[in-house]
Amino acid sequence: MSIIIKPKTPPAASPASTTVVKPIKPVNYSRSTLVEVPPEASQKREIKGNLKSPFIFSLCQPGAEKVHKEEIKNIHPEYHSAYQRPGFVTFKGTEMMGPDVRFESTLSRTFGISLKTVKFDPAANASTELNDEIQQKAQELIEELTTILKSNEATSPAEKSAPAIVHVWDCALTEVRDSSSHVANLHSPLYDALVHFNDRSLFSFQTHATDGALVFDLIVQSENEVWIGAHLQSRFHYQTPPEYLTLPLPEKAPSRAYFKLLESLDLARIRMPFGTTAIEIGSSPGGASLALLEKGVNVIGIDPAEMDRVVLRFPEFSHVRRGVLNIEGHDLDVFDAPPEWILLDMNVAPNTALNSIDHILSVIRRPERTQGLILTLKLNDWSYVSEIRFYLNRIYDYGFTDIVAKQLTTNRQEFCVVARR
Repeated sequence: MSIIIKPKTPPAASPASTTVVKPIKPVNYSRSTLVEVPPEASQKREIKGNLKSPFIFSLCQPGAEKVHKEEIKNIHPEYHSAYQRPGFVTFKGTEMMGPDVRFESTLSRTFGISLKTVKFDPAANASTELNDEIQQKAQELIEELTTILKSNEATSPAEKSAPAIVHVWDCALTEVRDSSSHVANLHSPLYDALVHFNDRSLFSFQTHATDGALVFDLIVQSENEVWIGAHLQSRFHYQTPPEYLTLPLPEKAPSRAYFKLLESLDLARIRMPFGTTAIEIGSSPGGASLALLEKGVNVIGIDPAEMDRVVLRFPEFSHVRRGVLNIEGHDLDVFDAPPEWILLDMNVAPNTALNSIDHILSVIRRPERTQGLILTLKLNDWSYVSEIRFYLNRIYDYGFTDIVAKQLTTNRQEFCVVARR
């Protein structure tokens, strides 16, 4: 399916320069400035009954709520911001919407329709036991989910026999911490009670969701508040809620780029075969390189800075210790197979980062063999968010037409782009 990006007035150029913006092209991509559910996914299950709402929920990075609302205002003028908490925003549309709602955003980590809010007495959390108040709320919540599920009259017999998928999102886990620490799962008493009282023939928590599946979302705001939503699973959603922030960074990992790389592969559902060759621009100290090397990928790291010893121990790693614009074609002829993937994570403005991609594609041997790009583009100035579609259009010009753009849970003020031919 092609998604047409409507031309938008580019940022004004300075008097001393002229900015030429090419016409926006049809682009197949998700989690970016335009997101749609593929027809083949939405046709798998027709949504009926009471699974409708005028409200959309969206999870974003805490601190990015204001710019996220501005992003949606520009892309979806029909949606108006309704409610906000750290890392959580709701929008109200002009009509009732189903789980296959169209929502175009780079900053949204997940989204769906908002169905119900459950709040309960804070005093009920004084004990870690499943006290009567929490048990009652959990049972009421399961009854509500059961009612909604049964009202979906179009569910096929096969789907009726399988438990419904429930994804639990903890807003406490949307905050990125430093690489030496991690966040424990909130696991509120309500969530524990839900698992305890769940009839496993009805609901399955944190289960891998395939495209077309109906997924209920439980957004844990605090020990005392849970929001219920739903989405139709597509390639625009995580198949399971990422949990990298719940894990301590492995001692051997030189940097948090280790988890960023793993999450980007999960997001785009990429499996690099053993022996694949990849170039990483801005590889020091080696977090992403290590993650690739552990998967059997040959890595050419481009960075004038030192690499961590744990990375240099791999014979499958080659360090080109120069600035990227000084790289020549023979520097990349290290392994028998030409590079198939190019990675980049540099602390520079997005257009400067893409200049590096321009150069590598101009000197690489057999650039047509390059399958894709995995880029971390910095948003050191939040105003760059309004220019994301132009960055993606530039990537499209390289010949990569399947583009995913998303601010990962492991990202800070930056976002991830995965682009494939």
